[in-house]
Amino acid sequence: MPLKAATEQDASFLFKLFEAQKTAELELYHVDIHFKNSIISMQWNSKNQSYLHSFPNLQTFVILHEEQAVGSCMIDYTPQEIHIIDILISSTFRNLSIGTLLFKQLQLEAQQHKIPLRLQVAVDNPAKRLYDRLGFNIYQSDPVYLSMEWIPSSFQSTISH
Repeated sequence: MPLKAATEQDASFLFKLFEAQKTAELELYHVDIHFKNSIISMQWNSKNQSYLHSFPNLQTFVILHEEQAVGSCMIDYTPQEIHIIDILISSTFRNLSIGTLLFKQLQLEAQQHKIPLRLQVAVDNPAKRLYDRLGFNIYQSDPVYLSMEWIPSSFQSTISH
């Protein structure tokens, strides 16, 4: 699964991908288009500032499928873990095994470095089924989010849960 480091030239694509996801969510509320655009811009800026502040090693990638940009992935790499912060695949390209291939690539990377692969997912997010199939386990939860990890078979997590 090709990933390429995002550059300034990808900014428009990344925003449009985010905008499409948020537009679909906001359509449920029948909000005015100007209000919708304002909310989306505010959420985009807030998300990016928050992630940069919270994850100093954050790297943003564009997910490619047959040389076409189809998604984005934000990963925080540390010596202790690979932490998937955000992943978004265009609705047009979902259910084509793109996510599965991406996660298998990241699992291989975690295996090579002997560190866990971690993520957080909303309790009701259908993507949880994918994470379950790929061997992720819940190590922490609250009423809204599940913290999940995949630990390479040759490695035992040193972090107490």
